Amino acid sequence: MNILVVDDDEAACEWMSLRLEHQGFNVLPAADALWALAMLEHEAVDAVVTDLRMPHLDGGELSALLRTDARFRDLPIFVLSAFATDAESEQVLRQGASMMLSKEVPVEQLATLMRFAV
Repeated sequence: MNILVVDDDEAACEWMSLRLEHQGFNVLPAADALWALAMLEHEAVDAVVTDLRMPHLDGGELSALLRTDARFRDLPIFVLSAFATDAESEQVLRQGASMMLSKEVPVEQLATLMRFAV
């Protein structure tokens, strides 16, 4: 499975990418949501794992944009955040994210959720 990992924190993006690769996924990293949107024009992905708070577009806004495109209406989108409030989590889900999770989620649990969603 191809997983698009979106995070403006380079170290966090690398860490998540390595953890998912160890779970058997092929990972495509993107430094922000704009980069992710550009990648999606040329790369087929099975799921997106994105940070919530990023410059330009946050994870919720990315989710909303993807849901307006018929190609991505059913794409599983997992938004991760270390500090999301309940209101932010609810907003992200209303914007189209499949699930809102803590960045501390065990990678095995995230991998299971992604395999189930696809």
